[in-house]
Amino acid sequence: MQQINNCFNKVKKDCLKFIASQETKKDKFKNKKKMIKSFLIPVSFWISKQANKKKPYFVGLAGGQGTGKTTTSSLLEIILIKFFKLKVFRI
Repeated sequence: MQQINNCFNKVKKDCLKFIASQETKKDKFKNKKKMIKSFLIPVSFWISKQANKKKPYFVGLAGGQGTGKTTTSSLLEIILIKFFKLKVFRI
């Protein structure tokens, strides 16, 4: 839990700034901090364990239009670069 808190403290400003840029006046993200702490950071820890610095590691996200694939991948990119110091290429 301490690692998650350390990660959250390091990435929250950038993640919340990105989320704010995606919100509209009518559609606001709910439970932003909880989503980052309970989903995105644990997934980032898993990805970082799987990643081999010498070989590329591919992660695919699937879902319908408007389900948050781009937002999720953008937030994962922020966390993986800022906290884990991984090189990330997002398509």
